[in-house]
Amino acid sequence: MADIRVCDNVLDYFDKTLELVKKYKVGIELQTFAEPHLKNEKKLIAIQKAATAKIKHKSMHAPFWDLNLGTALPELRSLTMKYIQHAYKVAKELGCDAIVFHNGYVPFTSHKKNWVKRATTFWKEFFADKDDSITIMIENMLCLDSSVILEEIDAVSELYQLLLKTRNQINNNKKTIHKFEWFYFAFNYLILFEEYFH
Repeated sequence: MADIRVCDNVLDYFDKTLELVKKYKVGIELQTFAEPHLKNEKKLIAIQKAATAKIKHKSMHAPFWDLNLGTALPELRSLTMKYIQHAYKVAKELGCDAIVFHNGYVPFTSHKKNWVKRATTFWKEFFADKDDSITIMIENMLCLDSSVILEEIDAVSELYQLLLKTRNQINNNKKTIHKFEWFYFAFNYLILFEEYFH
């Protein structure tokens, strides 16, 4: 069966989303934490963790407002990393098997090739202490075409594969991530997202 996930979208719809998820036995994408300045975050984590404990497929949408993974501005890069790292920590705490990131690329504001290089460096730093328990999905609602996100996914998936392979060899762990599988999830998400808006 296909891995279908219903988005809770905003807090007002969380209970209704849970009803749908339980009724149709599908997964859920928690979008509550896409808001980067939640005053009651700890309480929300506890509530959503308990409410979704029995849901098999669970993903979370990371914060994205004003964040940019490939920015050339050191201050913005630092802030972006802070929120992305925190989002990963929250996703782990919630028991998510996937997390959705916006890459923050804005067309015509940065040379694509250089932006992808900087984003790849960003991901290298991000993946330095991560395991393979969470699938990473990347989307960008501002892209005029898929070229940037596909280049980023290709660069990052190779990097992710290499880092995990190295770590697995060191830890004598045979668990591996297949590049195609990781790419497949991310690309399908992109297709669904583009179809929604066109």
